[in-house]
Amino acid sequence: MWTRPNSFQTAFKQQYPTVFENPFFTVLENPNCLSPGFFAKNYVSIPPAKYDYATADLGLVRLYFLPVEIPGVEMNDPALAGIMNPQNGEVELTGAFRDREGEPFRLLDASSCQHEGPNVWKILPQGQSGWLMLTQAWHPDWQVWVDGVKSDLRRVAVAFTGVRIGEGVREVSFVFSPPAWVSLSLGLGLLSWGLVLGGSAYLRFAPCPAPWRNWWEGEDLEFEKEQAQERKTAKSAKEKSARTDRPSKSLVILPTYNEAEMIQTALDEILTKAPGVEVLVVDDGSPDGTAAKVKSHPDFKKRLHIMERPGKAGLGSAYRAAFQWALEKGYDSVVEMDADLSHDPADVPRLLTAPQSRLWISTFGGWYARTLTGLPMTDPTSGFKAIRRRVLEGLNWEQFTSQGYGFQVELHFFAWQSGFKIQEVPIVFTERREGNSKMSANIALEAAKRVFQLAVRRIFP
Repeated sequence: MWTRPNSFQTAFKQQYPTVFENPFFTVLENPNCLSPGFFAKNYVSIPPAKYDYATADLGLVRLYFLPVEIPGVEMNDPALAGIMNPQNGEVELTGAFRDREGEPFRLLDASSCQHEGPNVWKILPQGQSGWLMLTQAWHPDWQVWVDGVKSDLRRVAVAFTGVRIGEGVREVSFVFSPPAWVSLSLGLGLLSWGLVLGGSAYLRFAPCPAPWRNWWEGEDLEFEKEQAQERKTAKSAKEKSARTDRPSKSLVILPTYNEAEMIQTALDEILTKAPGVEVLVVDDGSPDGTAAKVKSHPDFKKRLHIMERPGKAGLGSAYRAAFQWALEKGYDSVVEMDADLSHDPADVPRLLTAPQSRLWISTFGGWYARTLTGLPMTDPTSGFKAIRRRVLEGLNWEQFTSQGYGFQVELHFFAWQSGFKIQEVPIVFTERREGNSKMSANIALEAAKRVFQLAVRRIFP
């Protein structure tokens, strides 16, 4: 159910019985919507896109007055029941309808409707006249033809599609015609998949150089046996150490920039749901007062710390500074986390336990990073992770160049290449609740470029 305004929800619930409800959505029953459409004789002119008045619009429907977004009405039209004031949502009924309801709506039966494909409805009015409403969600890409002549389409009953027809009309056709870019996007998507599958088949079966085939299939490349043996020995030593080493002092790192709206809630939830950890906020001079809110928290200088920097220097820079701080203070493990609560603080203990034994950018970014770098991970772009102290000490930080989200792929890649074990824990990712995303085109391009560089580095160390 649409969440705004709240009065709209209440009005719907009062008009239609509830079939199912949980904290996330509500299902209401409206048997009349099972009909493909209906005719309405009387209507009220309403202002366009005034959804704050949706409750009033639903009240008009109950009186058999169809709310129609239509300018320039004729006041002497006998079917016009009133006009809604665009300033306050009040309806001024015409004299003929001040003390009576409109003519009841007439549902279309199956013999009047022909569904000719997913994007075409053909209606046979059979002598009926008035406002013909199609029970399909309004969209500007709908078009309507009345006896072969294109007519004006109107938004009716808040969210549906309608047209007014007169007597003698034989056929009305509603056609959904998406713009050309939709077909273009679909074609580009299919072409991309064709190139990926074709390239995979070529590298799999064609007589191409073995290193390229191995790179595509994600196998380890061993250009020098001595380097491979050294990595194997180092990995064996680290895995042996992992069986005896147990994190005991953990730090959650929160890089922030203009997170004043969410930081109080984020800190409360982390400190409550992960009672054994401490928190370091790395604030890049947020002008909205994020640092001041951190310092006013009751746990400040106890389990909560802050590193204030003079200006916005990027995510990768923030994490590198925080890692160095954690090493100097003697922490055994660190947890990367976003301050907007897109990562659930309740998952922090599970994430810390694992070392002891973002719909499009996350999916595509993960696929892109996995394919090029060969990282054995579902989501190499994840910014929610727990890291052992010995990993931070064992990495060459001079190799890191990314200032944005590409830092996450770098961290996974260099740790993996150094022989450290990576273990993924399933979590639920929640969309940002407040504030604005820090992702930009420049950051995305930097990450894409860095992933390609890491892929080349993997083939030619």
